[in-house]
Amino acid sequence: MPEIQLGHPGSAADWERIREICCETGAAGPVPERRPFFGELWVGPYQKLNPEWTFIARSEGRVIGYLTGCPSTAPFCVRRFFRHRLPLFAAALLGRWGSTEDTRRFLFPLEAVRRNFALRFGPRLYARLMRRYPAHLHINLTESARGGGVGRMLIEAYVDALEARGVRGLHLFCGENPVPFYRRTGFHRLACLDLGRGPVYVMARRLRPAKR
Repeated sequence: MPEIQLGHPGSAADWERIREICCETGAAGPVPERRPFFGELWVGPYQKLNPEWTFIARSEGRVIGYLTGCPSTAPFCVRRFFRHRLPLFAAALLGRWGSTEDTRRFLFPLEAVRRNFALRFGPRLYARLMRRYPAHLHINLTESARGGGVGRMLIEAYVDALEARGVRGLHLFCGENPVPFYRRTGFHRLACLDLGRGPVYVMARRLRPAKR
């Protein structure tokens, strides 16, 4: 694989490419009409609220993978609700994003409960995550970039930045297939719950925060 450069998104084109990879590797898949809303739902909050905590990997000038996250999940979720989810809900209700599987599910009241892992996994586990592993991440790579160490590079760059900030732990939610990868990158399993579409795992990694 050619040389990999890590950095942060520096242009609208970078963010558009992040959205493309999000849709290519996520549930939106090859369905063009699903992509605008799907990309905004999953990438939009990080671009709007925490752009400095998004990392990208380039190969030959092209973005081939990204990691989005934040150092403190609880306040981020509050900000996301008021500054992104509510405006997104209003726009979807008014038909701004058209009628797709994603917008219909997003507007369905019980979907908010399904997406709320604090409710699905229980308040005790969520409180533990916020106390011991407050940061979180989402990571996606193009198919050609997998298996070459790009994912590990992105995670380690993110971990270095978190530790420099004094963050003590990191968590994520994932399906069954990526669990071995996260184990190899220092995560351990905290819990697992079957949400009706297959198991969802809570993975966590302890960090070594710099002394402040």
